[in-house]
Amino acid sequence: MFWSTQRIKAEQRDIQERNALSLVEPYNQSRVGQGSYELSLSRQVLVSISPESLGEQLVRGILFPSKLDRDPDDISKEAALTIPAGQFAFLYTEESVNIPKNVLAFISIKAKIKLKGLVNISGFHVDPGFSGRIKFSVYNAGTKPISLTYGEPYFLMWFAILSDEDEKPYDSKHNHNGQTGICAADREQMSEPSQSPATLAKRIEYIEDKVNWILIGLTIIFIPILICIFNVVFEKWMNGPKNIDNQKPSAVQTTNH
Repeated sequence: MFWSTQRIKAEQRDIQERNALSLVEPYNQSRVGQGSYELSLSRQVLVSISPESLGEQLVRGILFPSKLDRDPDDISKEAALTIPAGQFAFLYTEESVNIPKNVLAFISIKAKIKLKGLVNISGFHVDPGFSGRIKFSVYNAGTKPISLTYGEPYFLMWFAILSDEDEKPYDSKHNHNGQTGICAADREQMSEPSQSPATLAKRIEYIEDKVNWILIGLTIIFIPILICIFNVVFEKWMNGPKNIDNQKPSAVQTTNH
């Protein structure tokens, strides 16, 4: 059974009274509605490399962020993240979550972002006992870049109660428990250029343009040569019969003995 808006607020109040770990940290009651909690985008992001965007990513500090989102000094120059068409990205939530052992959470991206072509290709649930930031692995399946504003609530999380506490909850033995942001494994996965359909389409278009220019160049070079060859052959053909007539032997002369 899924928790309602009232149940989420009630569970959070009960947790605070018991001085236990909050469901969401930092918790904002205004983010609770329609039976879900809205999670926002942090600056802990990583976009896959593409030949078109590599230089831009290095300049903007997306590929190798120079500051963590917990740095109090806001980076005013970059208020948004851009995911090029056909590229992948890792997006971490600004909030950390603490899922009780008797609860299974479900996560999703808001429809207004999904309709632009952003697809969640990671898991769609959070295990009982998980603690840490949630990482979304996404892919821009659209034809245009998608821009996301840092701090905006783009993600939704629902809570479903289990019949009992799970006997094997997600704990410190698992790699992602307690995750706070971009790690070495994330960078390694994004280190290779993305061979996306959009990138391949651009390469094919580039090759087609190059081939067309080569054909135009060859045409410009060979047409005059072919014209010259044709003229030479034509002149020989036209002058051929005259030369033959001129070279005919004269009448045979008789001799007297």
